[in-house]
Amino acid sequence: ITDIQCGSYIFMDGDYLEVLDGFLPALTVLATVISRPAPDRAVLDAGRKSVSIDRGMPKVVGITGAEVAGLSEEHTKVQLSGDALGLRVGQKVHVLPMHGDTTIAMHSHYFVVRERKLETVVEIAGRGCFT
Repeated sequence: ITDIQCGSYIFMDGDYLEVLDGFLPALTVLATVISRPAPDRAVLDAGRKSVSIDRGMPKVVGITGAEVAGLSEEHTKVQLSGDALGLRVGQKVHVLPMHGDTTIAMHSHYFVVRERKLETVVEIAGRGCFT
């Protein structure tokens, strides 16, 4: 063993999902579709202040044809095709960060959900603690 990354293991961010089979992501940022400026585009209310991009663009989870096209400070631009063309303003979307560690440090709490039910809220003591 040459490397132990306990924090990343429990969350399985997008970076690890690309190289390890058999795991599902446990860390996403919940965003809302706030605009449909064109038939093939959507804008989400989560940007670089919510999702880090130091390991690449995040991914939209569970919606085939929704590809992140870019992030500003507070918004994510999503290119849509196929099934994703049905996204509606107000719809909730899960965004998978490629690097969980730096995304986690941007938030004050984890909202722990199991089977679509909130189980607990955990404070993130290290919020904003970048080194």
